[in-house]
Amino acid sequence: MKKAVLSRIVAVFALMCGLFAVAPASATGARVQSADAVERAQATCRSGYICVWTGPGFSGAKYELTATPPGGCKWPAVFGYMSAYNRTGFTQRLHSNSDCTGGNIVINSGTAIEYTGLRAGIGGYP
Repeated sequence: MKKAVLSRIVAVFALMCGLFAVAPASATGARVQSADAVERAQATCRSGYICVWTGPGFSGAKYELTATPPGGCKWPAVFGYMSAYNRTGFTQRLHSNSDCTGGNIVINSGTAIEYTGLRAGIGGYP
């Protein structure tokens, strides 16, 4: 609960300060990045991978993973991640917990999300 509140406070503060432009995502609680930022993320995220960054807006340390099959679970970053770009060719789930439990966001292939809230696990879809 405290993580969710803190994540929302950080997002609101960043929006008020104009740190990044956002548009509503199809997933609740997530924000899709602007076209320019997606191009920058695409330049650093190879095709066939899902890339996650420890900071919002594709900032911080980057981790690259191959697609997680349905029922599978991966834990890409020790302290979690806050933005993601899916170039796997498969729909994936971004989970709140490292064991792929808790709230999740569905991210289609080709979708970049500049602020996912603090996430820890990546699971296959469905």
